[in-house]
Amino acid sequence: MNILVTGASGFIGAKLCNELVKKYNVNAFVRKNSVTKNLNSKIKIVYGDLLDIESVEKAIFDVDVIFNLAAALPN
Repeated sequence: MNILVTGASGFIGAKLCNELVKKYNVNAFVRKNSVTKNLNSKIKIVYGDLLDIESVEKAIFDVDVIFNLAAALPN
């Protein structure tokens, strides 16, 4: 099963990814400036932004389940 986690670089997102990767293929959807050092090396990092439809379309290709943990940041 292929899983995508948005907000994967956050505290909860990283914890979820690191648990899921024990049994599943996990893609972490993060922004370019995100810190990903807390993610297991088996997790595939997918760079993009939820406001960019093209990056979302690429990220969801061949994904079975999506966990949306991304937060909106104030301007």
